[in-house]
Amino acid sequence: MKLTIWCKSFLSIYTLIPSIIKGIDNLILLKGVNSCETSYTTANSTINQVETILNLSQKKVNIINLRVLIDEALLEMNESNSKLLILRYIDNISIDKVAQALKISKRTFFRKLNLAINELEKILKNKVFNNKTIYINFSKEKFFDDIFNRINAFNERCKDENSLRYYAENVCNYILNNLRKNSF
Repeated sequence: MKLTIWCKSFLSIYTLIPSIIKGIDNLILLKGVNSCETSYTTANSTINQVETILNLSQKKVNIINLRVLIDEALLEMNESNSKLLILRYIDNISIDKVAQALKISKRTFFRKLNLAINELEKILKNKVFNNKTIYINFSKEKFFDDIFNRINAFNERCKDENSLRYYAENVCNYILNNLRKNSF
């Protein structure tokens, strides 16, 4: 997978991270409460419940680490590049409005956006690949790949601003449903 897709995906799900973490916490609570009614002979044994809770907890840690990585990378970036990415991806402001706010043409916007993504890509590459623990945890997270592939496929099919906003609002539900399926 291209790191550029990861960068855009990281930025796209940035604002959803608190909701995802809250959803994981709810799943952990639900698993913990339900574990009191299990036995060693069933598929939902206490051992299985504990393993599921630990897996969900690790996913939560990975997602928190992802947010911290994005924050650190945005702080390390050139200020104008960082501002452009925040406005476009995190604040989810339309291309026209970002270009207007920055007093640049649409063509300049796309050129600067590519430069900003490239800078973010270099910073994240150094941060992820230089930290073996983070790299191993991210590479084991299949649901990150699923999310990124869905976002990339959607971006390829649809360039409409309203559709993109609608899709971003539903990504959190997709993530939580995916986690629910894999934990029960």
